[in-house]
Amino acid sequence: MPKPFLPPQGGEKWLCLGMFLMLMCSIVMIVSAIYCIVIIYLPSVNEVNSKILSDPKRCTTTHVERNITGTPEDGICSWSSCEEWCLSKGASPCSKVYGLMRERGADMEWQDCDLEEKDPEGKEDTNDKGGFIDHLCSTLDNLVAMNCKRSKWELKDSGAVEECRTFSDLISCNQGECKNVSKIYECTYANTLLELMDPWGKDPYMTNGFCNCNECTESNTSLVVDVTVSQVHCPKDTRYCFESGRDPSNYTEERRQLCQAPLCQTCFDMCQEQLNCLSMHSRQDVAYFGVDMTKDPPEPKLTYYNCVQGECIKVHKLQCRRTCDFRQFDFNHANLALFQGERVVFGKCRKAYINDSTVGEMPMESVEEPDARWMAATCSEIHIDREFNTIYGKDCTNGTWLDDMGLTNYSSLTEEYMVQRNNRSRFIKWNREEWQSLIPLQEDITILNRTKILKNMEG
Repeated sequence: MPKPFLPPQGGEKWLCLGMFLMLMCSIVMIVSAIYCIVIIYLPSVNEVNSKILSDPKRCTTTHVERNITGTPEDGICSWSSCEEWCLSKGASPCSKVYGLMRERGADMEWQDCDLEEKDPEGKEDTNDKGGFIDHLCSTLDNLVAMNCKRSKWELKDSGAVEECRTFSDLISCNQGECKNVSKIYECTYANTLLELMDPWGKDPYMTNGFCNCNECTESNTSLVVDVTVSQVHCPKDTRYCFESGRDPSNYTEERRQLCQAPLCQTCFDMCQEQLNCLSMHSRQDVAYFGVDMTKDPPEPKLTYYNCVQGECIKVHKLQCRRTCDFRQFDFNHANLALFQGERVVFGKCRKAYINDSTVGEMPMESVEEPDARWMAATCSEIHIDREFNTIYGKDCTNGTWLDDMGLTNYSSLTEEYMVQRNNRSRFIKWNREEWQSLIPLQEDITILNRTKILKNMEG
């Protein structure tokens, strides 16, 4: 007779419960010990034993490589930045983070500053008034992608097709999700429709636009080809019957026979057939924005278009400059330009000091080039104290003097700063013989230029 099943009774129940609690506590303590050793103890020991960490340092991420595929033989993933709390290493794919370590920069204090913001709303027609500016520039990540395939009146997953139909800007689209790129960049580019209309394009024959499309007033066929290839061939009748300056009265009998019903297609119809000319007003066209139709099946592809009231033409070969929301910076009303990531602080201050230092008041113009009187620097933190008309900067580097640039834009300002910050004759110093700037050049205080950062990539 089989033994009947009975739950633990009396002392057996407490024994089972005690064993469960003991095992659970053991597992928790072992896991905690492993985590503490890997995350706290070992890094702390390495830091204590390091000779370069006698005082606080700054570490900045400079390069990230994600999802690298490697094999045990090639050693590509022999090291990686940590994943899953740094307990998994050496696997493929892996990710690597590089950075630089440097000494801390200067802690700055600019006093007696004009902090009256003449243009708090950033309106373009009033930017020329200059004055104090504290502005965070928009980036592509700040732009909201609009769903141009659906209406705002949809009960579920509403879109912005009504707003997309008013686009008169440079936009980027990926599978119908579009961003207004012209808010961030000012670009030059190649226009696919203008390339078709170009008399000196890739057509090997001397035609007025591809296959004389500029001479064709109405399409009666399809002549679409890829104009990016090196050799293209237009039908004989489109070449000879639609050439510019033609005179049918002088045609030979053979040419008259050829031109009885010649074939042609307008440039715009070619562009439409290639899906390079699309309209936000067409529900069918909207499905093609940001889609590579040459693939089977079609695949999403980030694509750029130039639009006028929702009528868009595909563009490529973009060369762009940052605009920082089209803000203008007036050097006639300022003598200080500070950068903190995408933030720009622009104003006028009459005194400058290095905090906790005995060097006294800093010079307010270059000792080697007296015309350079506009101070520029990059800081990790910038704090504006309106009560005391003071600007505080922590960990400031790359101090330099700039020339008068008048009324300038963000791109020109940052380009000039990138050039002059390495010019030692423009360094902020007391005399010509000094090598370093009072607001040090980052390269001068860098300890490790490209070091491995073992941070948690999934933290």
